[in-house]
Amino acid sequence: MSASIVQSRVPATGDDSSIMATLPILQESPPPGSKQAAVTAMRIAIIIEHVNRQGGQERVAAELVERLGAGHEVHLFCFSARGIDESRVRVHRLRCPFRSGTAQSLWILAASALACDPRRFDVVLSQGGNALRQDAVLVHTCHALRTRLVREVQWRYSPPNALGALVHNLRGRAFTYLEGRAVKRCRGRVLTVSQMLKDYVVAQHGLRPDEIRVAENGVDHSVFHPGLRDQYRKAVRDELWLTDDDFVALFVGGRWFDKGVPFAIEALGMMRARSARLMVVGHGDMSFFLRMNQRNNVPERVIFVPPTPDTHRYYGAADCFVFPSEAEGFPLVIGEATASGLPLVATPVGGTERLIIDGESGFFVKHDAREIAECLDFLAEHPDVCRQMGARAHEASLALSWDRQAAEIEAALQARPDLQVGGACA
Repeated sequence: MSASIVQSRVPATGDDSSIMATLPILQESPPPGSKQAAVTAMRIAIIIEHVNRQGGQERVAAELVERLGAGHEVHLFCFSARGIDESRVRVHRLRCPFRSGTAQSLWILAASALACDPRRFDVVLSQGGNALRQDAVLVHTCHALRTRLVREVQWRYSPPNALGALVHNLRGRAFTYLEGRAVKRCRGRVLTVSQMLKDYVVAQHGLRPDEIRVAENGVDHSVFHPGLRDQYRKAVRDELWLTDDDFVALFVGGRWFDKGVPFAIEALGMMRARSARLMVVGHGDMSFFLRMNQRNNVPERVIFVPPTPDTHRYYGAADCFVFPSEAEGFPLVIGEATASGLPLVATPVGGTERLIIDGESGFFVKHDAREIAECLDFLAEHPDVCRQMGARAHEASLALSWDRQAAEIEAALQARPDLQVGGACA
């Protein structure tokens, strides 16, 4: 894509204890249909491996349980929980003997089945297929697409041995099956965090569109806002030996292969703006990507920052956000980036289509390093336009709210007419 094409897309400037003990007896609910029943708060069980303020679905769960806990009796079944107000939610910490994420994702099936009796709750909400008994499900990711994407992208750069390939394919099939089983059990109470995920569930698992609701992830606008630039730009750049004139494209996250970091590094090596930098915040295969930087002649121009709870500082130091991922649910980082006033250079997946007007608040790109480079060069060469596009991205981000998502999920949980308060589906 030539620079003129990029130009044509831009408008004119102008203490974890076990829950293997029996749960306390919950009070009986009034008869369904009574006036009192109409206003009785629900008893909600939420199943998830971990809850915290740093992860993706972990952060979504943290925001959700506190808001639902304000009006309902919420029980959280998990391996760990940090950073939440436990006065609003009862946390049942399950024992887990595994450190592997895959093993934990399978162990939660048995652990939650033993600890959580659906008959004690009005609703049991799982995260995708992470439970054997649920009657509502919140879908955060697309396992079939992610499995294919690893084969098509990651293995192109770093092919596995035969055992690794077999394990990957078996894992993908298992999680795709569990995901499909969950959504088919919960027709009418399936929620996805983006329209793309809704379309995926329809295509992959055969649900009707009217059996699925979208409840987009939110963003904390008191933490992520355009004022971060004035607060942190100079300090963070000084820490990283960057000047104010350096153009900095930011990526935040893990799973660097399938989120497109290889394309961003290749694009950096193709840019005309030799002072441009790529800042990668998160955890990935560092040794591989250091070698990749050497191959693309950018060893001094890619800055790796370890995972941190203070990502807002790096949004404040950046000029734009690059996210050429192929398959996403609704990554929190795109909401945080746009709320911070950064234009996006991203593929049209998982919520980016809600936040980007192509050429106005960012650029849509394909998995094409040269196209990404052209877009980054345009932003580097037109700093005033870059700032204006960031301002428009910020405006789009204002529709994202944790309160709104919680209200939409609450409405979906209350909506099923055959639900009798005091007994979820077994």
